[in-house]
Amino acid sequence: MRLYRRNISKLIFHLSRFKSTLVENQQIEQLHNLSWDEKFEIIQLLWNDISNNPEKLDIPDEHKNILSKRIEKIERGEAEFKSWHEIRTKYLPA
Repeated sequence: MRLYRRNISKLIFHLSRFKSTLVENQQIEQLHNLSWDEKFEIIQLLWNDISNNPEKLDIPDEHKNILSKRIEKIERGEAEFKSWHEIRTKYLPA
């Protein structure tokens, strides 16, 4: 499950160059050829970077408004919650 620092740096470099219209097939192929453990490690690195810099996230005002309304509803005691079983049954049919 170990990725050597050189490989991690190389992959992060390639990931940083990804643009929706400029992605090179070779870069995509490199990602497809990684093991699941390597892919997961890259995801963890990216998530750690994102979570360590939350001020860089640009959350749309519409999303902030939705969250504020939901929090207000919870604070007023008007929110309805569903169990994980109810959600799983509704959205993840057997």
